Amino acid sequence: MNMNKFTMAVVGATLLASSLAGGSSAIAAEKAKITKVDMPIKLLYNARQLPTDVQPESVNGTTLVPLRVVSDKLGGKLTLTGKNIRIVKGKSTLSLTIGASTASINGKTTRLAVPVKVVKGRTLVPLRVVSEGLGVAVEWDSILQFVWIGSKDVPNIRDIRQPVDFEPYLTYFNDSDFLAKSGMGIYERTYIVDASDLPYKDDVMTTYRMDLAHDQNNHLYLQTIVNTRASMAPSYYYLSKQKPVVAYGLNYLTKIPKKGIHFYYNDTSKIGGTLNSLKKYEYFDVRKGLIVNSKEMAKVMMKNPWR
Repeated sequence: MNMNKFTMAVVGATLLASSLAGGSSAIAAEKAKITKVDMPIKLLYNARQLPTDVQPESVNGTTLVPLRVVSDKLGGKLTLTGKNIRIVKGKSTLSLTIGASTASINGKTTRLAVPVKVVKGRTLVPLRVVSEGLGVAVEWDSILQFVWIGSKDVPNIRDIRQPVDFEPYLTYFNDSDFLAKSGMGIYERTYIVDASDLPYKDDVMTTYRMDLAHDQNNHLYLQTIVNTRASMAPSYYYLSKQKPVVAYGLNYLTKIPKKGIHFYYNDTSKIGGTLNSLKKYEYFDVRKGLIVNSKEMAKVMMKNPWR
């Protein structure tokens, strides 16, 4: 064999080995690209979600928040006279007018980037005027799509939920002992959380939110945003009264917009790849091996928010 033929053979063998080792990811990476995410703005007070019947909005780069929800949570006294709104909190007074592009903070006029507006009977105002007018720390997080009000200290899952007996949930793990067992045997406890419990910390990471994403072919994925040092996307399991179905973590889709923050994507192809197919599952098995005490380990199961 001459040198040229030998070199070509070596290169060909190397490419073949490379394709066998990582080909599936490479092929998938070429085919799949996240193009759309359903990621509504979340309003948080002291790192807990504030329920509201009207979503915060982003208009021309300005974040609008429902005024009464925020003022009530902060202890402000709101009065409405026609289109005029007045909020008093301690020594601070904020005055606004629906439809106006100015506001008054302690008697000083300030211009608003977006006028005060009403949506479904709720008044939405620019975030900045809430911060300045009510004298509270408010921050817009463009990566997480969070409005942080007050403290950003995320609580531990143990502080927001108590572990419950795992036995009633064993039926969701039919014939899957490896999912139902820890190194100490069958799990005795599990934390049952839902989407409104986010964000929370556990022993190894902070989970901020879970949303739905689609690729260019409208295939469905779960998008989970976490703060972690882990480099591998975790796999989840979809749980119903049938056999658990794996939701592989797809490393080639992972995004890291800044240090520590990971956007992980989990596949839905094994359950049909659509929202309707996802709705059939009651829980997601999202974490195992969480320490309860020196003798107990727990799982974390999330209620499917899209049922």
